Amino acid sequence: MAYWLLFSICALLMLHNLRERLRSEGRMRAALTVDWLTAAMVVLLPVVTILGLLVAAPGYLQSMAGDNHGRWMIGGAVFAQILLNFGLKKMIDRIVDLKV
Repeated sequence: MAYWLLFSICALLMLHNLRERLRSEGRMRAALTVDWLTAAMVVLLPVVTILGLLVAAPGYLQSMAGDNHGRWMIGGAVFAQILLNFGLKKMIDRIVDLKV
């Protein structure tokens, strides 16, 4: 799991460097690109983590799905991810409206 955390930190640093490099070409375009990339990473990181769990500990999610509390936790995580997707889309749409 530490590898995933290290990967996300490195990816965020790369996005920050990309933002700084593109600032001279156009602030709005670079900022919008970083916003979209950050949102995509935030959305995809839980999916990558679940796939990593399936590879590293195959029985973990199955045992969680077999328990009543585990099913509630999985359902809550899926619901929170869906809310996050809608919230990020709304935020990015507002940023685009402000920058244009």
